[in-house]
Amino acid sequence: MNSNSTTIERVKEGVDDVVEKAREAVNGGLDAAKDRFQHAAKRLDKRYRKTATRFRARAEAVREKLADTKETLVEGYAQASKKLVRLDKDARKYVSNNPRKAVLIAAGVGLLAGFVWSRARRQPAEG
Repeated sequence: MNSNSTTIERVKEGVDDVVEKAREAVNGGLDAAKDRFQHAAKRLDKRYRKTATRFRARAEAVREKLADTKETLVEGYAQASKKLVRLDKDARKYVSNNPRKAVLIAAGVGLLAGFVWSRARRQPAEG
């Protein structure tokens, strides 16, 4: 029986060695996977931060352009409004100072517009 006990002990030691080597291999693989995952996470975080910084800079540039455009439009509107008010005043003043001329000019413009409009209606639509 002694030889059977010795054989069983050798088998147990062999199994223990195999189990320990498998454990070391698995743990080594897990450690390597953990390191790769952490490295990938760091790279992803770096890319995210870089992209976020670029996006913020571009968004700020767009915001500034919109503010400039708004300012330009407001100024343009104010100027156009002033010009229209001045034109209205000038037209009213001209009409009150020259009523006959104003009526003749209005009639001439009306006739010209009617002539152009009637010719446009008579021509066939081009397709």
